Order: sequence, then structure tokens, then C-alpha cells
Amino acid sequence: MVKNSEASRKSRSKGRSSVRRVNRDVIGELLAQYFDEVSEVLGLRDLVSDEGFRRELVKEVLELIVHSTTSKPSIDVLLKRIESNRRNINKLISAKILESVNKLTVEQLNFIISYGEEAVIPFISEIYRELIRSSRSELIDALKYVWEKYGRPTLVQCPKCGFRSIMPDYSCIICGYSVTENYVREQLSFSALFEDYIRAASTAELREVLDAGLVIVSESGVHSPRSKAVSSLKTFYPIYLVGKEISSIISEVSSREQEI
Repeated sequence: MVKNSEASRKSRSKGRSSVRRVNRDVIGELLAQYFDEVSEVLGLRDLVSDEGFRRELVKEVLELIVHSTTSKPSIDVLLKRIESNRRNINKLISAKILESVNKLTVEQLNFIISYGEEAVIPFISEIYRELIRSSRSELIDALKYVWEKYGRPTLVQCPKCGFRSIMPDYSCIICGYSVTENYVREQLSFSALFEDYIRAASTAELREVLDAGLVIVSESGVHSPRSKAVSSLKTFYPIYLVGKEISSIISEVSSREQEI
């Protein structure tokens, strides 16, 4: 029984290897036969000047749309599959260009920002710097849209680049600019949030905040730094309390104790 099972496993493995070999052969034949047509319909001639890189991109696209086929499809079938997979193909091309090209051309920047979607996010600070360096400020609004839709927009907008991208350490993940805690307080309308918080928080939680000397502010409001909710927050800001805020907590706790 064990030997038969092992033989069966080896047979299946051999079959899978055979399919993979056939697929690689099919991709190679398609690349040789239809490189020009596929490259043209993908718009790669204007996008990538290096023919070797264009071939690599066409090969990646063919592997994406022919991976489950062992027979060689016609050019008409390939073009239909390209059209039906255009969104994923554009993201693939964008990612490959971002990974492989050091200095992006204007055409590449336009393409990537227009069609790269989430593939743009790991490279967004580099793209932003390239837009500034090449004076392509008209594309920054489009890049902001990509960040808002596919990235990690935060609660605080950077005063330098304009992205909602100030992180918990008060630095901008896009352009690297650092802001002050006072700036973050203003952007969060912290005073109003804090007043609401001390009225709603439990006495025990207010005592925790007094011990810690700070609170955590997120999209969901103000929290004690020891709150279990903090561990699940995507973006938050530590705000260190000043004298009048500490006094407000002490007064709130004292008034509750007097009522008791």
C-alpha cells in the first residue's frame, strides 16, 4: 500500500512537471511568434525602450494569461484575454517597471500613476520625489488619489507635500517632513476631543492616563495607552498631556469621588 501510494505520488508529480514543461514551451513559442503584436497592443513600444526588458514584460503577461493552457492559443485569443485582463496586466507592468527601472520617464510615470493602483504604494515616496525632481507637479494630485484609494491615508495631512501621511512619529511617510506635536494637536482638534474623552472615560481609565502622562488619538477617538483597543489601531498618535490637561483630569476624578 505504501509503495503504491508513493508510485502514485511520483506519477502525479511527473505529470505536473510535464504540464509545466509544456506550458514553458508554449510561452516560448508564443513569445517568438507574437512578440511584436502583443508588445504593440500593450503599448510597450512607447513605454519601454529596451527590447530585452520588453520581451521580459511580454513573457510575464503571457504567463499570466496562458498559465492554465497546454495548447497554443491563436493571436485573436491572446488579444481577447489581454483585453479581459487589462487591469491586472497594467498593474503587473507597472510593478515590473517600478522594480527594474531606476529613472522613470514621463511616459512611465503617467502609466504607473494611472494604472498601477496598489502596485504604486511601496514606491510612492520615490515616485513623489521623482515628480518633484522632474517638475511634474501636475501628476501629484493623481498620486494623492492613488494614496487615498490604495495606500494608508492617515488623520493628519503633511503641510509640505499635502498627502494625508503623517505617521505616529510625526514624520511624513511620503516626503520625510517632520511636524511638531502642536501641529498634530491642531489638525486633530485635540482640545475638543480631550474634553469629550474625560467626561466619557471611566475613573479607572483616567487614572491610567494620569500615570502614563499621555493619551492615544486615533480615528475612533481618544484612548488610554493601556487600552486593549490600541493594539488593533491602524494609525494613531501619542499626545503628551500638558499641565492644564492633567489638572482637568484630576478635577474630573475629584468631582466624581465627591459625588460618591
